[in-house]
Amino acid sequence: MAERHPAQPGSYRCRPGSPRKQGMRVFQDPKKHHEYWVRELSDGSYAVVFYRRDNNGFPKTFTASLNVLKIEAKSVHVRDLFLHRDLGVFSGSISAKVPPSGACRMFKVTPIRA
Repeated sequence: MAERHPAQPGSYRCRPGSPRKQGMRVFQDPKKHHEYWVRELSDGSYAVVFYRRDNNGFPKTFTASLNVLKIEAKSVHVRDLFLHRDLGVFSGSISAKVPPSGACRMFKVTPIRA
């Protein structure tokens, strides 16, 4: 069960012993223009977010290796959670176009176990 964190209004944290896990930033580029966030889900898949901070006005393609995302698999099945569409099987990395200015793309990534 999540509870409001007293030091940060509007933020939440998980209680100790809670089955919920908090997402974590696994990558931030040196200029702080984009970040990758990952959270393991209860079914063994992962929620992955590509978050973009810059506002140059053009969509940009980002590619994250599965190693950077801390997903131990050679291939994964990817579903876009905003578009409600399966994107297919990716090997070694995930790529996506992200619009500028605080936009993100969110995926459900399921490892393919051999």
